[in-house]
Amino acid sequence: MQFIKVLIADDHTMVREGLRKMLSARKDIIIVGEATNGEEAIALAFKEFPDVILMDINMPKMSGLEATRQIMQKRSDFAILILTVYDDDNYVLEAIRAGAMGYLLKDIKYEDLVDSIIKVSTGQSLININIASRMLQNIIQEKKNVIDEKGLTDREVEILELVASGCSNKDIANRLFISERTVKNHLSSVFKKIDVHDRTQATLFALREGLANLE
Repeated sequence: MQFIKVLIADDHTMVREGLRKMLSARKDIIIVGEATNGEEAIALAFKEFPDVILMDINMPKMSGLEATRQIMQKRSDFAILILTVYDDDNYVLEAIRAGAMGYLLKDIKYEDLVDSIIKVSTGQSLININIASRMLQNIIQEKKNVIDEKGLTDREVEILELVASGCSNKDIANRLFISERTVKNHLSSVFKKIDVHDRTQATLFALREGLANLE
């Protein structure tokens, strides 16, 4: 039988004890350590090398988000699951940027928690579906705000996306069935509106504002 080694990081004793008792009932899960703060979580992570770390957010000395960030900066193959009471989109974004593979709320059912642990232990990334839906809506709204603020037209946004994906003026012209001269005119307008001077700066702007993604 293949075992999944789990580290629990939570400053509440009852939470740690509850998780340990529930998860230890599984024959395929072994609890290799318990941390009461972010600093302990880091130390135990590199001592025990667990397959999965269950990480609370609000802990003394160092938050779970900062602990996650530091762990992943040192070694990116840890599977960290944030397990928290905070149903907050900002925390979700911070957790994902820090390198967490999932964000779960503490009201999750036991069966779903076990399923999540198994999934991330095999390299799968997951996130609460309700939170993911709200995040998507927020991203869409943020993109719309940027477009409205800069006064970009639909065609200009389309061309900016293509520039960010590495397309030349000729490529863009062929894709959109317009002339290269028209592409240049649109780009001049885009550069002026977003206050940049070249394609590289335009690409960085598009990536930073969520108007384009690196494939």
